[in-house]
Amino acid sequence: DVLNHTLYAVQYIAPDITLRLAALLHDAGKPVAYEKSGNMHYHEVYSEELAQTLLSRYNFGNKTKATVSRLCRAHMFDTSGTARQITRRKFILRNQDIFEELCALMQADFSACKNDLSLAPTVKRLREERENMVRLGVPFSPSELALSATQLTDLGFQGKEIGDTLAFLWGECVLHPESNSP
Repeated sequence: DVLNHTLYAVQYIAPDITLRLAALLHDAGKPVAYEKSGNMHYHEVYSEELAQTLLSRYNFGNKTKATVSRLCRAHMFDTSGTARQITRRKFILRNQDIFEELCALMQADFSACKNDLSLAPTVKRLREERENMVRLGVPFSPSELALSATQLTDLGFQGKEIGDTLAFLWGECVLHPESNSP
């Protein structure tokens, strides 16, 4: 039952207002998902929308609203353990500013489902991938590329072409960090 699961998730997460709100709202979209489709698939999308609405109604700050909403939306990532390496890496990069909070929510969700305090498999996979990325020297932003915008300008690149090229190279180096060399 969603209510008991939610209460356990709140209990299992650290006593931080943003984390507690995320734990409280992470499955709020399940009734909406069930009403629309007869199952709980994509409930995280509805949870994100409900979090935005409720937190706005109660005058929470923009940062809290944005973080809680993102946590609700992302908490179901790769629960089946089938995401490819590049998908996991892009997810980590896209959520690096909330990575620890996201792992905490995923852990609380797992523990609340199974009444099991062991490390959640999804959290384990994400942490291992992140550690692997650091070890291999994966650039966590385009600014960590060996090639700079100035160097591209010197090579004759202009305007939007520079940003597009850096974005492309960053994507390649995320998967093949050994390519990030001068």
